[in-house]
Amino acid sequence: MNILRIFDRENISPNIIAEVDNPQTIKRLVMENKGISLMFPPLIEEELKKGLIVKLPIKGKIVIDVELAYNAKPPIPPHVKAFIEISKP
Repeated sequence: MNILRIFDRENISPNIIAEVDNPQTIKRLVMENKGISLMFPPLIEEELKKGLIVKLPIKGKIVIDVELAYNAKPPIPPHVKAFIEISKP
């Protein structure tokens, strides 16, 4: 995981007691004061508006590797083909 490499590079040893892959569970745990999380901003818009979660801007940039996934069965729709083309390195 990329964020763990960043922690390592910065000589930070996070105390990770749980890994959760469900955004709703992560938000609930944060709101119950049972942890903190790096979250994609649109996923916490409502909680921010309601004052249930507070965001802290992060200094610098965190680069996250992602993969493009699409249905392998033809036909590939034109808009998907176009997105694939502009996404190529």
